[in-house]
Amino acid sequence: MLRPISTGGVAYSKLGLYDQALKDFEEAVDIDPTKPESWCNRGESFRRVQRYEEALESFDKAIAIDSRDPRAWKGKALALKALGRDREAEDALARISIVDTSP
Repeated sequence: MLRPISTGGVAYSKLGLYDQALKDFEEAVDIDPTKPESWCNRGESFRRVQRYEEALESFDKAIAIDSRDPRAWKGKALALKALGRDREAEDALARISIVDTSP
């Protein structure tokens, strides 16, 4: 059941329909909150509609589930940058290279 909802959300995102995508990703998170990709998708949709605090919360939840997910760290960095929290954004970006080079 999770796959079709996420797939629909991704399709809406590709069309630039972020509000509709967000609805699908919210439902995906409600169905199974243990999937970091659902949190990342939700975070990216929030980021695209300039709801940066909510985006940051979503990326943090994805990181709590899988701290090695570079997409979550990148999303977090972009949300932090948009909030003017440049130093924290740099720290999050630095985590991407650590994650990418870890075995």
